This record gives sequence, C-alpha cells and structure tokens, in this order.
Amino acid sequence: MTTNLERFARRNRQYWYVDGVNEVIDGILFILLGLLFYARSLVSTDSHLAEAYSTAQNILLTAGIGVSIVFIRWLKERSTYPRTGYISYQPMTKKQIWTRVGVSIGIFLLLTITLIFCFFIFPVARRILFIGILWLPFLMGVALGANWIFLGVRNDMKRFYLIGGISLLVGFGLGYLSVKMLPTIAIPSAVFLIDSYGQMPYELISPFKIISYQVIFQAAIYCGLMGFVLLISGIFVRHAYLHQNPVLPEEQP
Repeated sequence: MTTNLERFARRNRQYWYVDGVNEVIDGILFILLGLLFYARSLVSTDSHLAEAYSTAQNILLTAGIGVSIVFIRWLKERSTYPRTGYISYQPMTKKQIWTRVGVSIGIFLLLTITLIFCFFIFPVARRILFIGILWLPFLMGVALGANWIFLGVRNDMKRFYLIGGISLLVGFGLGYLSVKMLPTIAIPSAVFLIDSYGQMPYELISPFKIISYQVIFQAAIYCGLMGFVLLISGIFVRHAYLHQNPVLPEEQP
C-alpha cells in the first residue's frame, strides 16, 4: 500500500514537469540574471550603475520568481491541462507553511549570527570569510547541481541528472578558476589583526575589488550557461509534449 502511494505521489510530481514549461521559464530567468551580472562586471563596484544593476537583480530574484510561478500556472491551465488533464495538488496547511518559514528563518539567522560573531572575534575567520567570497559561484554550482540531481532521483526524471551534472561541472570549473586566481591576490595576514569595527583597511580595497569582479563575472558565466541548458532542455521537452499530446478539436476553448 505504501509503495503504491509513493508511486502515485511520484507520478503527480512528474506531471508538474512533463510539459517543459518550468525549465523554459527558469532558463529565461537565469539568462536575464546572467546578463545583469555581466553588465555589473563591466562597471566599477562603487558606481551608480553597479547599484542600479544590483537593485535590478534583487527585483528579478523576488518579483521575477513570484511572477514566473503565476505565469507557469497560467500556461499550464491554457496549454497542459486541456491536453492531458488536471491534477489537484494538495495545498500545505497553515501549520506546515509557518513551520517551513520558521525553520528557514531560524537556520538563516543562526548562520548569519555565527558568521558575524566569527568575523568580529577571530582574525583567522575574517581572512577565511574575506577569501571565501571568491568561492560563491562554485558553491552555487554545487548546491544547485545537487538540488537538480535530487529532483531527478526523487521524481525519476533522467534529464535532471544531466542538468545537475552540468551544473556540477560548471561549478567545479569556476572553482578551478578561483584556485588559479588565489596566487594573484596578495593580502598581508597582519591586516586582519586590525580593529574589525573600523573602516576597511587600505590594503584590502584592491583585493576586494578583484574578488568582487571575479565573483560577479563567474556568476554571470554560471547563470548564462545554466540558463541556456535549462532553456534548451525545456524547448525539447515542450516540443515533444505538444507533438505527443495535441488538443482535440472538441476540447479547444
């Protein structure tokens, strides 16, 4: 009985990805985000344009995600459900929603407070965190790649293995670029012994600009490549789905 329920739940989850719409929209968002990162890498980190691009990225990551969710549901209602039927997904209860929100906020606050505490108390932690910024694109590739592979395993969808594997390869490639960059960043260890409550030491300004540029440029590479991969995957899946499931004349709105 449990096995049948698990199989039924898996089929419901598979149906959400059957038409390729999710990957097309996600691919477009990734490409737009990559273009904003690339444009930001072309200007100085302290310029007004950099602030404008940063604001545009925040808007894209908040409003863009919300709009894409609504748009995906709208497309499915107009194109997917008339072809292969509608599945009602059981909504989460208020308790489940607040539990997830509470756990997410709690983990975020715990990590933030821990990092801030380490930054102000331990000079070694300040150096690690300063250099660690360079590894953000690598961590992005690994985390998102692991997430796609998890989706593939959980939903038995082979194409997500490929998407996740490409994300891991891109992430490790960017990590290799970061390793090659480390010898060119000269930072005296004594700089991190200075009062952490004051302004950034002069010796860190130039390395910070170099690291910031690399992070932004590598993020542009990752988002652009993965956006292209998602878009191509979604287009192929979408084309196959529409070809295999034409709308019958009597079912057309």
